[in-house]
Amino acid sequence: MLKLFLILQARHNILKNNAVSNRIKGFNDYFLKNNVSSKSQTLKLESLDNTVETKEKINSYLIENPEIKGIFVPSSRIYIIVDCIENKTLENIKLIGFDNTPQNIECLLNDSVSFLISQKPFDQGYEAVRILTDYLVQNKTPNSKTFLPIDILIKENVKYNERSEYMFESEQS
Repeated sequence: MLKLFLILQARHNILKNNAVSNRIKGFNDYFLKNNVSSKSQTLKLESLDNTVETKEKINSYLIENPEIKGIFVPSSRIYIIVDCIENKTLENIKLIGFDNTPQNIECLLNDSVSFLISQKPFDQGYEAVRILTDYLVQNKTPNSKTFLPIDILIKENVKYNERSEYMFESEQS
């Protein structure tokens, strides 16, 4: 059975952010490499700042394409997309987004978003400073590439994610 996914891109992300392009390529490559019968369509939005226009465009697209079962938002602004999709449509579609921002975590916890991909920004920053310090202090040449793990966050594990721990602790204080 063919699974149809929608990839939502904001125009400013397409032009400015090579990481967004790589995320989309990785998303599509996963299905190809694992022989998953799927097809993705891309809906390019001028901006996510005009909520009325964005809402109209997304909902019209979803009405015209009711076979879409999932939406991938390759940026940290999936919470805006959640607010744009009509509730009855949102119940039947799985959403995947990036970054464990407080707004995105709230969407995950209220079941609007199925998965968040966390790039572990603290670990990225720590590793960058460690590599720079090793280079400057110990004259240690860094590897040409450094790989860091990512987290796949779901409602059940988000509270164990390091950023979320701090967020929940501060709310309880």
